Amino acid sequence: MSTILLSLFNIVLLIVVAYGLRELFSGIWLVARYEHFDLRTISLFTAKALFIALCIGLYFLIKRAAKRFG
Repeated sequence: MSTILLSLFNIVLLIVVAYGLRELFSGIWLVARYEHFDLRTISLFTAKALFIALCIGLYFLIKRAAKRFG
């Protein structure tokens, strides 16, 4: 039962990472096209990249836990 829940949580995390990557790249594209990079936009993109890295790290931790329980 716990491996099923961990697998579902991993799928949700992968969906969040895919959405975050799309959001990051589309934001970079829009800023590069219509605005200029300043401290505010760079910090926003850095925060998005850190969130994606955190989700990927959590994905691998849950994957390891699922192997241990399963």
